[in-house]
Amino acid sequence: MLPTNNITIFEIIDKNIFNSIINCPEKFENFANNLCDGNIKGLWDNEDFMSKIVSINGLYLECSTDSIRKNHNICLKAIEQNLKAKKFIDISIRKEVIDSFINIQKKNKTIHNVNRNNLIKKLI
Repeated sequence: MLPTNNITIFEIIDKNIFNSIINCPEKFENFANNLCDGNIKGLWDNEDFMSKIVSINGLYLECSTDSIRKNHNICLKAIEQNLKAKKFIDISIRKEVIDSFINIQKKNKTIHNVNRNNLIKKLI
């Protein structure tokens, strides 16, 4: 029996099991449909869920709702995991998220002697 306090799905499902579900499209579709009682939009609009799965694969941002694609933190996690996810970020915040990504990379010293404007042009 599950505890009655507020817990998330991520506290119930073992991380390894969750990763295997996400990495298998058939398992994931079944999981998502069962979790949402057929209303899959609810899952793709859930900030906790999306934050976790874009950390595993940033390209899952493509499946998210418009409100998630406008969420700076989730979008930043997505491009930190896979830079190709930038194309799924809402255009209204894309530059801001990319700027944050560049600043983080600079702090981590992973960008050396790169012209910031040229990098932004490549990212956008």
